[in-house]
Amino acid sequence: MGVKVINNISKFIDRSYKSMDRALNRMVIDVERLSKMQVPHDKGQLKASGHHERKGFLLYQIVYNKAYALYQEFGGDGKKKVVRKYSKAGKKKFYLRDPGRLIASKAMSYFRSEALT
Repeated sequence: MGVKVINNISKFIDRSYKSMDRALNRMVIDVERLSKMQVPHDKGQLKASGHHERKGFLLYQIVYNKAYALYQEFGGDGKKKVVRKYSKAGKKKFYLRDPGRLIASKAMSYFRSEALT
């Protein structure tokens, strides 16, 4: 009687990385969705320019493709120029940072849900 050892570590690692990638994709989509609800807008051009991109395996980026996006996000350029008035009342600066922090605080639940699938 012999014992046969089957090495499935490589399959496990591959599935783990794929589930992490799916979880990150879901997180990026949620950050984008929440940021679009908070982005300052006048005619909606900044809001419409927002999208996410997959830059590589486990690497995602959210892009707002307008020149003034930096000013709206940080309330200025970080040096001398300060934006005092936002385009629409009730909206705020850090429209991307705050949703990112919220979703990052829930990261373990995203990873757990993907690991179970």
